[in-house]
Amino acid sequence: MPETFSQLDLQRFDINIGVPDTDKPFLSNPWVRTAVEKIATNISLLPLFVADKKEAKGGNNERTLNDFCSRTLIPLNTKIKNNSKWNKVLKRPHPLLTTSDFLSLIITYSLLPPGDSFILCLNSSGKPIESASEIPAMMIPIWGKHVSAKIKPSVESNLTIFEGWEYGNQTYKDFQLRQFRLTINPYDQLRGIDPISSALSQLKFDNASSEFSEKFIQNAAIPSGVLYSPQKLNDPAAEVLEKRWQTRYGGTDNQGKTPVLSGGLQWVQTQSNNKDSQLNELKSLSREAIAAVYQVPLSEMGVTDKVNNGTAVSLNSSFWFTRLIPIKKKIEEWFETQFFLDSPEYIFLDITNIEALIPVLVEKLTVARQYWEMGYPINTINERIDLGMGKVEFGDTQFAAPGFVPIDMMIKQMESGIQAAKVDNKTKSGNSGPSDPVANNNKTTATSNKDKRVFTKNDVYELSKLIYQLRKAIITEKFNRIEILSNKFEELGIGKMFDEITSNVPKDKENIRIYFNEISRLIKREIIN
Repeated sequence: MPETFSQLDLQRFDINIGVPDTDKPFLSNPWVRTAVEKIATNISLLPLFVADKKEAKGGNNERTLNDFCSRTLIPLNTKIKNNSKWNKVLKRPHPLLTTSDFLSLIITYSLLPPGDSFILCLNSSGKPIESASEIPAMMIPIWGKHVSAKIKPSVESNLTIFEGWEYGNQTYKDFQLRQFRLTINPYDQLRGIDPISSALSQLKFDNASSEFSEKFIQNAAIPSGVLYSPQKLNDPAAEVLEKRWQTRYGGTDNQGKTPVLSGGLQWVQTQSNNKDSQLNELKSLSREAIAAVYQVPLSEMGVTDKVNNGTAVSLNSSFWFTRLIPIKKKIEEWFETQFFLDSPEYIFLDITNIEALIPVLVEKLTVARQYWEMGYPINTINERIDLGMGKVEFGDTQFAAPGFVPIDMMIKQMESGIQAAKVDNKTKSGNSGPSDPVANNNKTTATSNKDKRVFTKNDVYELSKLIYQLRKAIITEKFNRIEILSNKFEELGIGKMFDEITSNVPKDKENIRIYFNEISRLIKREIIN
């Protein structure tokens, strides 16, 4: 990279001097400057890295443009390449530019008329690079206003042929002078379009109202008026009188002076509406229009009179996701298509430490856990909600969350548990001899593990009450009560049933109610029958 500059090199840093105010809004309008700086500064200060594509894909050489330009966070297995040849030029694209300066310029140029910026790629000798695959030694941002497309009509059709870009009386190939634009111009597909073009009327009004306010203050905030003379004055006399009045009583320096009128002269003040001198409401509309076309919240532009802290935090997070991250992706996509399409490397901007994104990341992780509890693999979840975590080796394996089983399996387990409890009770009562045929009309053959009494219909009713109490204790998390109910199940000789019930309890309250209702139904059916 050359360490010295020629005069031509310095001229390539575009300085906008002597241009009408509406053509240089960044200098003349504070809201345009605030919006542009807010976008350009936030993006340009993101750390920029060169990484390995193969590592980013978990060892898979197959890749798409979306793989390297759509992430919101850095993949866990990203391998930063500190020895890349691109690191030198990216850290110092130009002897007068840092990485953040470089990014800030190309974004700023793209947000101002005409809506695109260009990068002049030079080799170590200070000449344009000779091939698209050559890594430039210097990259110079150029305002799109000074670049024009060189086209010629096609002999074979009505279409035109693009030959390159013209800048500084020279024609450059598209890989020597590379275009960057945030928005495609639908009326000129070769060029971009800037946001402020959609708000030129508001911009002109804002400039005019500012000029009016300035003149009003220079006149000491005194409304205009008329000097009335009862005598007829010719033009020279009227001009002398006007000039003398302005000199003695006009402007802030003459505020408070008392005029002395003679010859019948009278000062007649014209009517002035207070709203005409206070243009706040109309200027606020212009401010909101500028903020809208740049998609920057007013709170980010320093206007906080209509938002509280919570709303401001939410707007800041939304600003990143709806405006800044798409621009970040646009820059990554531009680097990929312009410089890294056939390269094993790629460029990314690191946003992992952006505080405004943390609440959204927490929300995404909450959704991710819900997907995981539903049985979806980690890699599928990561791709679905764009966590940017990168693929992992075990990420395609489905895991069953603890405590969750299919409903049909749960019913089968409960039925088998009840049958096991019945068999266990019958086995324990097998040595008691034949049962009383009269008692069989009202009793089951199950007995407790402490004595040989049998379940009556009243016992079934009591068991249903125990099931209800157990459900209530689990929902309210009264663990002492659950222990007491466990002992009561043991007293009835159905401790195994208690174990089966409590080992398959769902987590949410609504499913717990459904679960216990099904248990009560099964118990009544099995024991009574």
